[in-house]
Amino acid sequence: MERHEKLENYINKCNSRKFVWGDNDCCTFASNWVEELTGANPLEELGYYGKYTTREDAEKLLELLGGVEEIVDGKLGDSTIPAFAIAGDLVCGDLDHGETLGICLGVESAFLGTHRIITRKTLDMKKIWRV
Repeated sequence: MERHEKLENYINKCNSRKFVWGDNDCCTFASNWVEELTGANPLEELGYYGKYTTREDAEKLLELLGGVEEIVDGKLGDSTIPAFAIAGDLVCGDLDHGETLGICLGVESAFLGTHRIITRKTLDMKKIWRV
């Protein structure tokens, strides 16, 4: 299956799932996508998949590990600027509730909302990582 087809299937599957800390949040959304492409789940490799159930626990864990950008840099290598993003790359942007991981769809990037996928302009993101 091609990368674009995998991405479309993944986004469609995630679009119907509710946001749940530790199960279906921005970190698991991004980590599960990496697994779809590479076979390796970075959050599982760190030993933290499903180890938090609240926003507060997630924030403590992210702080302990150095923050979102540090964690993703450690797993995927250095980030680059949004102008170089291609569909399927991970993105990091400041959404209403803070620094959030998403997936580039092209001009737009996908993020988990409370009940569905939401999108924001890719060029408005802080950083991207090639997957």
